[in-house]
Amino acid sequence: MSITAKRAPRDRGPNEPVLASTWHGLGVIVITFAAMVLADLTMSYVLVFAAFGAFLALLIVPVVLAILAAVMAAVAKAFTGRRRVPGAIVIAALHTGLCAAGFVGMVGGNLRSFTLGDDAVVHLAVAGLCALGFGLFLGPWPLRILGGAALLAVPILLSALPTDAERIAERAAEEAAQERAVEVERYIADGTPPFITELEGWENVSVRPTGSSAGTTLLSDDDASATVMVERIGSEGDMDPAYPCMRMSRGDGDSPAVDGELPEWCVKTDTGWERADGLAAAYMEGDHLVIVEAAAENSVIATTEGWRSATPEEIAALSTTLRPMTDMEIEQWVLPVYDSVRTLDIDTPGL
Repeated sequence: MSITAKRAPRDRGPNEPVLASTWHGLGVIVITFAAMVLADLTMSYVLVFAAFGAFLALLIVPVVLAILAAVMAAVAKAFTGRRRVPGAIVIAALHTGLCAAGFVGMVGGNLRSFTLGDDAVVHLAVAGLCALGFGLFLGPWPLRILGGAALLAVPILLSALPTDAERIAERAAEEAAQERAVEVERYIADGTPPFITELEGWENVSVRPTGSSAGTTLLSDDDASATVMVERIGSEGDMDPAYPCMRMSRGDGDSPAVDGELPEWCVKTDTGWERADGLAAAYMEGDHLVIVEAAAENSVIATTEGWRSATPEEIAALSTTLRPMTDMEIEQWVLPVYDSVRTLDIDTPGL
């Protein structure tokens, strides 16, 4: 008689079923992720076609949802022995809805279509989180915790993305910054510098450079005000003989300057041109025409309490003390805010 010895079954550790179920669930999640990526691509093309008038393409949306849920259920059955149909439907619907949100995002949302390419990484992240979210229905407890956390992360991720309006604003800001950088380089190379005074008792209150021209507002210790305008001309021979008079302010009763003919209130002098009443003077400085005149009621300084227009004697004194801003002064005051013709008045306290 032979006796057949039977091997006693090995006792399993308490964690082995959990580990086995976890690995099976992870297999379901990996395949689910791949299926979601394919579904996302399909949905993106379908919705783009619909955007261009092929509305019948929208009939494919519920088909994609049904196929994705069926694939998830089949994979769950193969790996875990149960189909997990409710969970498959919930997660498939969530992911398909986010695919549609990607289409809406092309217009005004923050998750754009997969086919645009810009948000491809985000779509992959959403697919990964949704696939992990399926773990909430698969079990065991490690996957349930991971799945719940993944589903909570989806709205957090989407809320952190910029909207299309924010993207447009950011892109516009970048383009404006690039354009401004080009304008600054152009100004450094060939811009007209503001002219300022070093006459004792006077302060250069503000400057406004715009590229080919520049303006300066001056204020004295006793509140007299004048303005300086500089314009790149080339040479005196390149401009109309009456042009400096045209650029000066004239009195209410004065006739306008006429091409080639000086009006009676504008006089040619040895150094340039001046108003007959002394309230304005002009001269050439290199290839720039410089005009200094008493501030008018519509000038920038007019908002300062107690100001007054400069007298003829003050205009005469100022016209002999003006100089262009140095490169260091331009770097300090102008370049940080320079924006071509859009440049506003730049306050220059202490200059």
